[in-house]
Amino acid sequence: MTGAASTAGNARLRLKIVAAFATIYLVWGSTFLAIRIGVQQLPPLLFGGFRFLLAGTLLAAAAVMLRERFPRGAREWRLLLLFSLLMITFSNGISTVALQHVASNQGALLASSSALWIAALGALGPRGHALTLRGSLGLLCGFVGVALLLWPRGPVSLGHLGWQSLILVGSLSWAVGTILYRDVALAV
Repeated sequence: MTGAASTAGNARLRLKIVAAFATIYLVWGSTFLAIRIGVQQLPPLLFGGFRFLLAGTLLAAAAVMLRERFPRGAREWRLLLLFSLLMITFSNGISTVALQHVASNQGALLASSSALWIAALGALGPRGHALTLRGSLGLLCGFVGVALLLWPRGPVSLGHLGWQSLILVGSLSWAVGTILYRDVALAV
């Protein structure tokens, strides 16, 4: 590849990366605002159930059109049930309920801690990897950063702290599901 072609290729790659991150930030970040608005209009579990029923229907239709393989056998269905409970029902369910009482920006920030939990729990299990000192310090900085951003500026309401804690529990549940999924061997 010549210098000019390489530079053009790098610019396109850089643009694709920026576009991917922008999409993640906009879609993922706006999800919490949409949930916050939705739970003001409907009961949270009804809103969440409708949201996932719609998403599941669209994904199943896409899977059929792309001729993707659906789970086969009792083991795969049991695993699917486990992941659904951990990552949809517990994680998103309790976060949706909590977003009745927590601002959407705080909810998004608390939910982003799932990346920290996944990195921390990634050291566990048969496919785990040991955390380096640098990695451990990075995780500690991440958790401290989230805490500092959410630190109350006035009197602390234990009720509000409880709702924030529920979102953290939901993020932890998502992380546990992610690590279990990583360690499970599924047939392809």
